[in-house]
Amino acid sequence: MDFLTTLEDNSILLVPNNIKNKILDYIENNKLLLNIKLMSFNDLKTGLLYDYNNETINYVMKNYKINYTTAKEFINDIYYLTEDNYDNEKLNKLLNIKKDIENNNLLIKDPLFINLLKSKSKLYLYGFTRINKFNNYLLDLAKEYINIEVININTNTYKHDVIHFKTIEQEIVYVAESISKLISNNVPIDKIFIANYSNEYYFTMKKIFNLYNIPLYIKKETVLSDTPIGNYFINNLSNDISTLLDTIKKKYDIKNNKHNEAVYKVLFNLVNTYYWTNDYLAIKELINEEMKNLSIPTLHYEKEILTTNIIDNIFYDDEYVFLIGFNQGLIPKIYKDEDFIADKYKTDLMETSIELNNNTKEDYLKTISNIKNLTITYKDVSLEAVYLPSLLINDNNLNKVEGNELISNYSNNYNKLLYAKKIDNLIKFNDHDEQTNILSILNNNYNISYDTYDNNYTQLDINKVREFLKSKNKKFSYSNISKYYECPFKFYLDNFYYLNDYKNTIDTFIGSAFHKVLEDCIGKDLNIDEVYDKFIEDNKDSIVLDDKAKFFINNVKEELHFIVDIINNQYKLMGEEKTLENHELPIVKTTTKLNLNTTIETTIKGIVDKCIFVNNDVIIIDYKTGTSAKINRELFDYGVNIQLPIYLYLLKTINKDTVVVGMYLQHILTGLIQKKKIGKKTVLEYKTNELKLDGLTLDNKEKIREFDTSYDNSELISSLKITKNTGEWTYKNRLISEDDEDKLYDTIKTLIENCINNVADAKFEINSINIKDNVDGCEHCKYQDICFKRPNNIKNINLKVKDTGGETDE
Repeated sequence: MDFLTTLEDNSILLVPNNIKNKILDYIENNKLLLNIKLMSFNDLKTGLLYDYNNETINYVMKNYKINYTTAKEFINDIYYLTEDNYDNEKLNKLLNIKKDIENNNLLIKDPLFINLLKSKSKLYLYGFTRINKFNNYLLDLAKEYINIEVININTNTYKHDVIHFKTIEQEIVYVAESISKLISNNVPIDKIFIANYSNEYYFTMKKIFNLYNIPLYIKKETVLSDTPIGNYFINNLSNDISTLLDTIKKKYDIKNNKHNEAVYKVLFNLVNTYYWTNDYLAIKELINEEMKNLSIPTLHYEKEILTTNIIDNIFYDDEYVFLIGFNQGLIPKIYKDEDFIADKYKTDLMETSIELNNNTKEDYLKTISNIKNLTITYKDVSLEAVYLPSLLINDNNLNKVEGNELISNYSNNYNKLLYAKKIDNLIKFNDHDEQTNILSILNNNYNISYDTYDNNYTQLDINKVREFLKSKNKKFSYSNISKYYECPFKFYLDNFYYLNDYKNTIDTFIGSAFHKVLEDCIGKDLNIDEVYDKFIEDNKDSIVLDDKAKFFINNVKEELHFIVDIINNQYKLMGEEKTLENHELPIVKTTTKLNLNTTIETTIKGIVDKCIFVNNDVIIIDYKTGTSAKINRELFDYGVNIQLPIYLYLLKTINKDTVVVGMYLQHILTGLIQKKKIGKKTVLEYKTNELKLDGLTLDNKEKIREFDTSYDNSELISSLKITKNTGEWTYKNRLISEDDEDKLYDTIKTLIENCINNVADAKFEINSINIKDNVDGCEHCKYQDICFKRPNNIKNINLKVKDTGGETDE
């Protein structure tokens, strides 16, 4: 970079993006006072010709009925048009598009750029492996306004070996081993580069480099559309964009969450590019496509190995480059005659596929011979494909050599892993590894617990767990709190790896439809069939509706009418005093507002199917399809069946004067009726009885009377009955005192605090709860093949009192 000291003052330096940082670092390190402007060919293009933005893309998409990608390709192709007319139809089509968008002022021109060139003393050109036809055209245009000088790059004729490996893992182990050797010899880590990285290397490099403790910046791109913020934005897009952005800032805690803040900045900057419209819904397709192309910045180490390109790049003699994946089709890339403009019709500024292939080959050979410290590797197979060696290997200065599977000098962890694999091959395939003798060497140096398995949970990094919870804006609900108490390890797999994806089955689909009808039609004069049919139509794409499913959907409609009629009749038993009724009542509170003693700030959320209030008194009702759900007060202390108690806790926290008179499940759509279940009842009596509220009721007759005028032999609440002779409650185990409610409030508060604190402290042991005849934390668990539970991993609990549920069918 010594040439920088010879540049004229007030000049322009045109360089590739690959070396801009090196130039800036040289200027800073050598304290040079230079009055130069760094520029790229793209800057020259947009300054001398024009630029375009998403308004231009949107116009071409809408007016020419093409998608986002094609529209961008067309707009980029028109840069190469310099004539007023062409013999080719496609070229003329592009020419018409150019004239159209230009006439509509959709090409952005810089009227000051020419004056900028004129005001500079000289334009220097440095660092390019080759100047293509179009860039030469730009330089010819610039020559009219400024003198141009090419600064030549020193050329060398270094010879290099190309090392062949059988697998991608062997290739990357060799690279990691070589880098470790360089680091041990005091080569600064920021002077080591990896070139030709692609996504197929991601998992192998991440695994191997972690085993070697080598800090590597692996750019695995996350795009805006794949983030929760981006997904929420596009799904809730409206023309009131300011309100939407404010909602996102609050919902995703942008101020306190660094990851979400980074995502929000990308989104905010994107929104600002749409200054030309107020109708965001009209350009939703454009926004969605641009979100797919916007990467979220990833975190860097303070010192790390970077990935780079070797074309249009400069490497010092004390820098080391590892060129991986030297395979056919990758180096050099093969171009085919499949562009919108075929080779035979391309303009004078366009390279044909043959020219591109020849130029790319020459560029690689030239660049490879110019790098002093270059290691070139290739593989036969990766995790994704089978490969052939690059055709460049047969050219001058490249010599193919065989690479061997290595025993590491720098990573014991890798050697132990390799040892285990060798033992696997010996046992399964009788492979004695006689050629390399690696198995024998490892056997003499390592002692591993082969064919044994310790299923005990290994403590995770607490800081990483807390950062994950914060970055994902993780909320706690009754379901995941209960899941934690069922088994912390199951909670961990569900909530950190999302292995238990929700699947919409016909049962859940019908359950959602029933919930919707009950929400809209209870106590209201709405048509049940219309509400039900509309829900089915609006959500039919969320499930595969075969003939069997359609038959079921149509035939449960009669049952739905019966359920609505019964619940409406139940409402009549409540009298006219109820003042407020909420369906799907959302309760979302932070741990701070709930005054919880937790080590992290998070949010507790709950959605109550139904709350019925009389002043400050309330009954809580949750609809359940089927009969499996139960409420058993003996289980509350163990964090089981705590959905309704959590709702009690949240309601009383919101308003300390709230009195929960009852908390109930209401079983809807309970399945086929068997004669042995009915007993002496009629079908109508049995079905009506099944729809009674099932749960716990406050032991206060005056409060109960507010909601149930038939409380002495209730037609509304299951197991609520007064014995005539004694005037006492018949089924006392279904009653709860005010003191018990206060104790339950404290119990739930403690359960929530302990759950959140244990999660924040990364306590995810395999510890499944088992309560005989009530709860089996392992039942229906998908992870039994992973956890390999042992007897000491089961927490067996014997209840002192068995909850019979009160009423019988006799």
